[in-house]
This record gives sequence, C-alpha cells and structure tokens, in this order.
Amino acid sequence: MQLRSFTQIVLTLSFLLFLTPSVKAQTFEIQSGVYTANGFYVGPLGASLDGDPITVYCDDFDHEVNFGDSWQVTVNTFQDIPDTRWQDLRKYENIAFLIEQMNQDLPDVGAIQEAIWMEDSSNPALVNTQSTYWFNLAASQDFTNTDFSEFRILTPTDPNNYQEMIDVVPEPSTIAMAILGLGLVVVAVRRKA
Repeated sequence: MQLRSFTQIVLTLSFLLFLTPSVKAQTFEIQSGVYTANGFYVGPLGASLDGDPITVYCDDFDHEVNFGDSWQVTVNTFQDIPDTRWQDLRKYENIAFLIEQMNQDLPDVGAIQEAIWMEDSSNPALVNTQSTYWFNLAASQDFTNTDFSEFRILTPTDPNNYQEMIDVVPEPSTIAMAILGLGLVVVAVRRKA
C-alpha cells in the first residue's frame, strides 16, 4: 500500500514538472560572468528568472546591461518566436548551435560569443578570423532534423533597452530519468528498512 502511494506521488510530481507555465512576463536578473574577451563578458552568465538560478548566453551585442540589472522578459521556445527580438528561426538555430559548441570548446569561448553577436550586429569589432570561422560554421549547418526544444529565448518586454538572452533547460527525458532514479533509490531504501 505504501508503494502505491509513493508511486502516485512520483507520477503527480512528474506531471507537474512537465507542465509549462503560460506566464508571459517574468523577472530576469543578470548576476555574474566568468569569461571575458576584448573587454566584454562572454560565454555562460549567471542569472535568475523569477528568482530561480539559470545560466544564460547573450545573443544581443547592441544593448548594454550591467550585473545586478533586472528587467521583464517574455520566455519563448524555438517553436513560438513572434515575441522575440529578431523573429528569425534560422538566427536562433545558429545561436543554439554555437552555444553547444561553446560548451564543448571553452578555450574558444570569446570567438564563439563574438560569432553569436555577429548574427545581428554589424559592429566591426566582432569580426576576426576565429569569430568568422565559427559564424560560417553555424551558417553551413543543416538543422532540418535538429531538436532545439531545450532552448528558450528570453526577450525583454522593452525592446529599446536590455539584452536578449538564451538559456538551456534540461530535456524532459532527463528530468524523467532523474525522477525515476530517485524513485528507485527510495524504493530500495524502504525495502532494506
């Protein structure tokens, strides 16, 4: 009987984790950065979304923010981009590809970040051999069968100020496996007791 109650609790929690809130405007705060290149913070940045810690990547060179700044954002997926800054799926796919490369090649984080910024900025300070290499690599990809469901676009509700950011959330299957693993551990502990 106890195992049945535990199973119901795990199933209920799993269901709640997979629900996506339909909240449009959320409070975003930029908090910290580790890597710098050419005088700019680059790569993964510490932030919070409605108080929950997240890691974000800046895709917007043309707007300036400082650590501690907070603003309202809309949260969108790649399947629903009408409220995003550029409304261009291919740009966001290129950026997501570059974020994945950045997470695998941290020594080149500055050039990859500059390539991300090149997606929408014509600032000549961003253009160099390495950033152009990464920009062209992203542009040459075929994303026809690529799943970008783990990426979210955090677009400021005030389009004239603040930067747009991208974050990566765990895939639902990863969350499900974690819940299943936790459930099995609890069952094993209860059986031993």
